[in-house]
Amino acid sequence: MSIVSSIRYLSTFPPNIIIKKVRNQLKRKWKRSTYRKQVTSSDLRVYNTSLTFARLIDIPKTDELPLGLDVVSRHYLNHRFDLLGSGWVHNAYETKALGLESYRYDQNLNVTPDAKGQWLSSVVSKNHVKFSRQCWSMILDLNPDYTPIDWQKDFKSGFRWSAQDWFHGQGKKSQNKLGVDIKVPWELSRLQHLPQLAIYAQYEDLETRKTILEEIICQILDFIMVNPIGMGVNFNCPMDIGIRNANLLLTLDFLMPIDDSDVITRHFIDMLLQYIAASTIHILEDIEYREGLTSNHYLGNVLGILFAGAYIESHKEADRWLSFGIQELQRSMDRQFFHDGSNFEGSTSYHRLSGEMMVWGAMVSRKAHNSRKDRLQQVRARGWKYEAPLFDMTQQVYPNEDFLYTSEFWSRLIHGGKFSQDITKPDGTITQFGDNDSGRFIKLQPIGQLLKSPANLYLNLQNGYTDCYGEDVYWDENNLNHAGYISSIAALRAYKPIKVQYAALEHQVFSKFADEDGRLQQFLANVVERKTETFERSKALFVPSNHEKRSFEFERVDFHNDLNIHYYPDFQIIIIKNNDLFLSLAGISNPNQHHSLGHTHNDKLSVELQVAGKDILLDAGTYVYTPLPDLRNTYRSAMAHSTITVRQEEQNTALPGNLGLFNLKPEVRFKLHALTKNEILSTITYRDIIHNRKISILKNSIVIEDWCNHSFEQHFNTGKPYSNGYGKRIG
Repeated sequence: MSIVSSIRYLSTFPPNIIIKKVRNQLKRKWKRSTYRKQVTSSDLRVYNTSLTFARLIDIPKTDELPLGLDVVSRHYLNHRFDLLGSGWVHNAYETKALGLESYRYDQNLNVTPDAKGQWLSSVVSKNHVKFSRQCWSMILDLNPDYTPIDWQKDFKSGFRWSAQDWFHGQGKKSQNKLGVDIKVPWELSRLQHLPQLAIYAQYEDLETRKTILEEIICQILDFIMVNPIGMGVNFNCPMDIGIRNANLLLTLDFLMPIDDSDVITRHFIDMLLQYIAASTIHILEDIEYREGLTSNHYLGNVLGILFAGAYIESHKEADRWLSFGIQELQRSMDRQFFHDGSNFEGSTSYHRLSGEMMVWGAMVSRKAHNSRKDRLQQVRARGWKYEAPLFDMTQQVYPNEDFLYTSEFWSRLIHGGKFSQDITKPDGTITQFGDNDSGRFIKLQPIGQLLKSPANLYLNLQNGYTDCYGEDVYWDENNLNHAGYISSIAALRAYKPIKVQYAALEHQVFSKFADEDGRLQQFLANVVERKTETFERSKALFVPSNHEKRSFEFERVDFHNDLNIHYYPDFQIIIIKNNDLFLSLAGISNPNQHHSLGHTHNDKLSVELQVAGKDILLDAGTYVYTPLPDLRNTYRSAMAHSTITVRQEEQNTALPGNLGLFNLKPEVRFKLHALTKNEILSTITYRDIIHNRKISILKNSIVIEDWCNHSFEQHFNTGKPYSNGYGKRIG
């Protein structure tokens, strides 16, 4: 961020917060300078301390191989990854990128892996080469033909960062380079494919299983080998480190009971746990905690620390890590989830991401706490040196709670799952308001479909993808299906959701946890679900003179049959649906949302409409963030949504420059005047603009009427532009 941008950003805060931010930034820079000397001065990874590992979660297995698990696993075994719209790409040091929207970079390292590991001198700094060669030797012992993965590359654009450089300068390398997406290596570095590979392995015979386990260990060693602590792009974002911690620990937990051939050695376990412990310290040193204005990023930091504290039980700091994780999970629920269970990011997709972190964190921490309760009672904050605070036990909530967290915590957790159920259309996809970066915390059950010709569906794959990487079997992940998250919450309450919302593997994991924790299951069964109260207009409403009307007519439908109405007053979203109809309306202007509105769109009073399983009106989605700022702004603009514009102005104005990509001024206010089975009437105001929208639900038609105090233009998005997941472009 430039000095001018920093000043503009700071100007949005009151003076006392500005002073604190400047002071903390100076302190952070000083800490980073000392930390940099520590991580770059020598090869720190000499793993010679044995750490005990607590097994917490049993590996799930269904009667039949889950649909898609074999397809994605075969891709992973061959180092092919489909991330952020890339299509299934073999990611190696020599892989040539197809480019993003005509932007392509040729920055491959010219390396030829040799048995002695001389090639690693081109990949890591001289201080880390010795240890990296040890890792390479371990890999070759398991698989002499192993092909290394290039973890530092955006394999969509071809741009490459470097593990020879300190983490903090990585973002500047790609700054203002069009087409380059730092999210690609970050996404790969989460290692979310490894738990799926571990699950897949148990379905194979013993010999094949051994090969799969060896490959998993090789990939982990490969990552450790070329990603020294604090170095390269994959230590640039603490959130992704936290997600990586959780997935690595869960993978090890899944592997241990199915390791019939003793592939997992004590030496490997020591290396992995020490690496995760060092990664956890790195998160704490660079934690994304800013004066309490935390976000999903901070929640990812917390989960990485919590998982490390729960699993690496003999580490000298493990109890404090676990205590901190429990403390901050409770505080993050209080800050980031509203009373109605919805998330404060203003995005239905980010609701899933944060909700998954909450439910996994709650399960893992409760299981670990049950066996270490006495030790955790002794935790003290004295000597805790990190920016995010750790409180003494006398200030904690959980020692006095029967179920570790407060009743309100569990209530919001349950209602978070209900929120995703309610925003789900009959075809299993959710209404897509706000940003969608396809982010997940832990993915077990593949949710998607097999495609024969992906380039026929996705415009972003029409640049030669099928010629270079096209596979006979193409698995297309459904980023708009929340089944994994919904099934996790449903399992805690001992019920099975409907087919399009059901993920067997997540449901099995959380069902077992609930069965083992019967008192909690009984308590959660009694959480009262909030019901939407319908109401008619109570008083006369100011009606501006400018008026437009649009009617959508249909045949062989009945919109009045068994109609369900859901209104989430904190998130400010309305859903009306039955077997024929799904209609949603976005208000999403709660002043208590995240202060930056960074993941919200200018979608106020926008509508999504699906009739008889066919999408009629669509939310534009996201497509990309920083690689193409113009398209970022296009997809989140008011003109891309089914609402109106006045003078082609945006509803919430973006801050100037690149700062505005994730910072909007909170100018819109939303008011709901009437909500019945036949009518929605609502208003937004921003600056000098008043916009009333009335939606009439007739038996076989939907009528949308708009009034405004200025001349305006109606917009109805029927699929252009449209993205159903980050990096995926359909229209």
